[in-house]
Amino acid sequence: MSIDIHIFDRTNRFGAKRATIDAALSAAIDWVTARADGLSVDVVVAPTDFGTDQFMNAVAQGPANISMGIDIAALDDPTLCENVRCCMVHELHHAHRWPYIPRWTVAECLILEGLAKIADIEAFRAAVPDAPMPGWTIADENAARDDVRRLKDMAMEDARDWLYAPEPDAAAHVPARIYAVGLDLMLRATHALRLDPWQAATRDAATLMDAARAGAPTPDDIWCSA
Repeated sequence: MSIDIHIFDRTNRFGAKRATIDAALSAAIDWVTARADGLSVDVVVAPTDFGTDQFMNAVAQGPANISMGIDIAALDDPTLCENVRCCMVHELHHAHRWPYIPRWTVAECLILEGLAKIADIEAFRAAVPDAPMPGWTIADENAARDDVRRLKDMAMEDARDWLYAPEPDAAAHVPARIYAVGLDLMLRATHALRLDPWQAATRDAATLMDAARAGAPTPDDIWCSA
């Protein structure tokens, strides 16, 4: 396993926070390597400067390539360390899941984001044990279930409007369906299968989606194998 971090900060915009960022990234790698085998990933981390309402953005661009931007406006945020750590756990989970995705469908997108969110919540709770689950409510669970049944085999590119729209009448800051519905489905699936998110990442989409239909709602808990 090799997870290599490359910091692109030629003008030292991270400044004194570089040590905090380095520590958070190292902690994320330690967390992941204890749970996933065989990862070989290059991670590029760079400062960004997009305004005071920004924090960070990150994307896995395949099983071996992750980019993270940390906005300089967020460097004094007291949650910087844990947010960098958990964001990196989330993206490394994507890299772990990626080789098991044969075709990008709606189901695969929901699984990818749902399992990665469980992984980063688990990592956050390890540091902040009383942290609540995200308050991501689904406005109409029956409608969401019907949508998933209808769209799950559709190609991702044909369903972006549905995946990246928030739930109807959602409260402010509730994420797009790919995250909210994905988290709900994968909480159900991991409990039904009694798998943690790293183990579940190696299962095929049909197994996970079938388990999600059978699983009971688990709004306040995460199944952990340990």
